[in-house]
Amino acid sequence: SWLYTTSRAMIALHACGQGEPLGAAVEALAAHQRPEGGWGALAASPEETAYAVLALLTLLRAGWYDERVTPLLARARAYLLASYQPFADNLAALWQGKELYAPARITRAYILSATAALVAWRPDDVEQCNG
Repeated sequence: SWLYTTSRAMIALHACGQGEPLGAAVEALAAHQRPEGGWGALAASPEETAYAVLALLTLLRAGWYDERVTPLLARARAYLLASYQPFADNLAALWQGKELYAPARITRAYILSATAALVAWRPDDVEQCNG
């Protein structure tokens, strides 16, 4: 999934003080967010949405802000809450390199972490701190 590598790169770039490429990354996320609010290569998936959400929230909590992030996260929250199925056995395998990869417990942890973080997220708090 390009979202996994992009989310990790966004966090690493910010941590190394290289914030300039983050705007382009947010632009890519905005361009590829699905109408229902999730992200995914072929269709929205909770796992790929979780990667994008956790990267964006990590950056916001570290003091980085872009006005495009709030609506992206609001749509993602609606999608994750609507699609949450904690005991579903239908997790899709994603390509990591040249292998299909589907670690169910790790995938569920990402989805649950992103969903819980978005439930606790308050857009006004971020905008007041950074606006």
